[in-house]
Amino acid sequence: MRKSRKWPITVIAVIVVLALGYRIYRGLKTRPSSLSGAVLATATVEKRDLAVTITGKGTVDSTDKRQIKAKVAGTVTAVLVSEGSYVKEGDTLILLSNDTAQLQLEQARLEAALAKESLNELLGPGGARDKLSLNLRQAEVNLASAEERAEALSIRAPISGQLWDLNLTTGDRVRAGEIVASVVDNRSYVVVAKVKQEDLSRIKTGEHVMIYAGGEIGPCPGLIEEVSNQGVVAGKSAEFQVKVRVEDPSPFLRPGMSVTVTYNPNVYTSLSFPGQVEPYAKKNVVAEVDGTVKFVLSATGSWVDEGQELIRLENDQIALALEQVKSSVEAARQELASWENQVEQQRLKVRQAELNLQEKEKAVQNLTVKSPLTGKVISLSARPGDDVSTGQVLAQVASVDPLVVTIPVDELDIAKVYQGQTAFITVDAFPGKSWEGKVRRIAEQGQVREGITNYNVEVEFTAEEVKLSMSSTVSILLSKEYQVLTVPLEAIKWEGKKSYVYVVQGERVVQRSVVLGVQDEMYIEVRSGLSEGETVLTGDLGRINDPRALRLPTQVPGVPFRPR
Repeated sequence: MRKSRKWPITVIAVIVVLALGYRIYRGLKTRPSSLSGAVLATATVEKRDLAVTITGKGTVDSTDKRQIKAKVAGTVTAVLVSEGSYVKEGDTLILLSNDTAQLQLEQARLEAALAKESLNELLGPGGARDKLSLNLRQAEVNLASAEERAEALSIRAPISGQLWDLNLTTGDRVRAGEIVASVVDNRSYVVVAKVKQEDLSRIKTGEHVMIYAGGEIGPCPGLIEEVSNQGVVAGKSAEFQVKVRVEDPSPFLRPGMSVTVTYNPNVYTSLSFPGQVEPYAKKNVVAEVDGTVKFVLSATGSWVDEGQELIRLENDQIALALEQVKSSVEAARQELASWENQVEQQRLKVRQAELNLQEKEKAVQNLTVKSPLTGKVISLSARPGDDVSTGQVLAQVASVDPLVVTIPVDELDIAKVYQGQTAFITVDAFPGKSWEGKVRRIAEQGQVREGITNYNVEVEFTAEEVKLSMSSTVSILLSKEYQVLTVPLEAIKWEGKKSYVYVVQGERVVQRSVVLGVQDEMYIEVRSGLSEGETVLTGDLGRINDPRALRLPTQVPGVPFRPR
């Protein structure tokens, strides 16, 4: 079998093509290229406005979308809207019927009315609580009186002092108002004197006097404390009582002694009048209730303190009355507490009946299905005659003003985006039309996919004709340059990090370095290297350019490119 010899011809052809390509490349690097026989796309260097944007794709969505579920079971009697209908919050969408719910409502109303009536009867038209409270108050007053009488069985000293004239023993009967003893405070004395009416004008309270008992008892100083306003007739004149407190009594001074009080208002006059020494304080011990002496707790001549128990009486009637009154108070308290408990229980029943009524009223109200928000009906699954159960989805309403589109933004660009920033939205279903919107929300946490972190940015806009889930493109405006020199993105070529263009000069093409600025989706700013009106190549450059130097616009180093 003969072997094929075609492969040397193929090898020779490849070598010829490569050599020809190398010669063309070398020619372009050393001299201007000719356009003879070449048909290439060109563009004019001209001024235009450039909008620098961040662009992304997304689908139209709603800011608020809610399923409307049946809150009670029932039968659909009417559907008042259709899919696509615009509704306001509170508008009626669907009517249901449920005979059981209506019957339960009427029963709940009756139960609530009966509970209130029972409460009103318990409260009573005459003020039952006031009557019971008055009975309790009266019983408490009676108890206080009975306790006071029982306390009076204990006879106590009215003041501190020496006990006089206590002559009772166990078993003796005592009557109310009877004086059973007296208590004398003999630690100090008072002189009770009498002054004639003609000397009365010379006596003043607060003046110092001297008291003389005579014999070996020395004089004692005193102070006029009281002058009587009413005198006692004595002969042709009247006498007025004067009380003089003994300020520093002699140890030999005793109650009952006769003394002379001398008053010297000045060095020229002197007045003396007779008196008798008495204890400064003396009070009788009086029994306040009838009783029999059970104990005698102090003896005559002993010192007692104010409030100290001297005698204890007993009286069965007083003790019995006290126990009866205590019982009546407890009964009155229990009666009032029982009534208040009944009222509280009935009020609780009224409250429970009212809550049950509210629940049944709400169930009947829920037979009227209303829209929870203003928007558009985007789905409707209920039809007249359908039996629906609690929780079944009947419709779906979505807010459509504003609409929103969510796009991903690269982490390198997210710092340039802020809330309220202007954006432009185009929808695939409406070519050539654009809507202005604003950035509504920026995600705080990014999503990492294939090593790239993107942040979701939500943009809102208003468009009545746009429907939910339509595909759309969002361009967030970063800045806008006015009347800058531009060329199409396709005109820019790269060699490393250096950019250049091919400029058409007559029948030749020359390579020229350029300094670039901002860009939009189609054009890029040329800050130096070109003049307005010049022509640059933008089409297929395969015949005159090294294919290795071609780069897509997305590869422009240092230029803020936004993918379309």
